[in-house]
Amino acid sequence: PQLAINQPLPASLQYFPRLLIFNIVLFLLSNYLPPQHTQMVKLRAKVCLLGDSTTGKSSLIKKYTSHSHPTQYTMTLNATVDSHTEYLPNDSSSSSSTQKSKLGEKPKIYLEEDKAHGVEFLLYDIGGNLIFEDQIEQYLANLNYYIIVYDVTNPTSFTSIPKYLRVVKKVMEKMKRRQMMGILVANKTDLKQMEKISPQEGNQFAQKNGLQFFSTSAASNDVAEIFQHIAKDFFQRYSDKVENIKFLSENKQW
Repeated sequence: PQLAINQPLPASLQYFPRLLIFNIVLFLLSNYLPPQHTQMVKLRAKVCLLGDSTTGKSSLIKKYTSHSHPTQYTMTLNATVDSHTEYLPNDSSSSSSTQKSKLGEKPKIYLEEDKAHGVEFLLYDIGGNLIFEDQIEQYLANLNYYIIVYDVTNPTSFTSIPKYLRVVKKVMEKMKRRQMMGILVANKTDLKQMEKISPQEGNQFAQKNGLQFFSTSAASNDVAEIFQHIAKDFFQRYSDKVENIKFLSENKQW
């Protein structure tokens, strides 16, 4: 007998298109993240550094990407972009890649030859000369993480933080993102005698506004810890999404 046009599909076929899509997605993801992360995975994340002029954003990027502390300083106009890959150990999901370094000791850095997973950072250094919020907003499209930097010797740079939070919130609304990890960095902590903003003030502000807090200086060896923290978080989020898709497929929750 022929199937009438207005007759509903058999139950066995109703979920076929959805099942097919899940299986295709699962197949594609399995090529990037095999079971138990036995092969190296490479991801890419856009990270935007925000803050007033002379807070040291460019110096932090230079310290992280080239392990050198600049002795001459120039103001960033509009924005510049750098790239750097942070490698994580294959067991990054079970062991911390962000270990505090001892005084004068460089933090552990993993290289590609260590068979480690990699997160390539596109580092956007947003110039503090952009005084209008819509000027800043244009550089934040499709960002994954943001870092707001203030100078512990400059109270004005600390009171400017809410402006950058407002811009990020606008961008998140356009991206339809409810959550995004942000980091507040207290910079130039080596200038103890000139310090105007205490670590306690910075940490309290970060907690109140749902930010991670780091204190550092481009003259120290702990700048990399900020980006190691971001890389581990980004990789973990990616792994969680893959595991969720596998779970839905295996349990036929389509």
